[in-house]
Amino acid sequence: DVYKRQHHNEHILLYGEGNEQRLTGKNETSPIDIFSYGVGSRAASIRIPYGCNEDQKGYLEDRRPAGNCDPYLVTALLVSTVCLNGEFNQELIDAYKSSKARSLAPHH
Repeated sequence: DVYKRQHHNEHILLYGEGNEQRLTGKNETSPIDIFSYGVGSRAASIRIPYGCNEDQKGYLEDRRPAGNCDPYLVTALLVSTVCLNGEFNQELIDAYKSSKARSLAPHH
């Protein structure tokens, strides 16, 4: 697989706020609780462009991150999952939770 299905929920956690309202399975999205991939499929979680599939190289398109996600965190998570078998996923999740807790803490 292009992507490890067992990491789907880890990714959803870090992919921005409001995805439960956007990733409904309608309007060219995959449901938030289901991981899918497909060649040229805009309804899949991960879209593999036709040319990349034919050439067996290129890029993939993760269609799940929201516009309000941290692009650096999402990129780090994708690299950790796809290239490093999830080696740093927990550290990235912990860093995200820690930064989120700090941002919600009252400021004096």
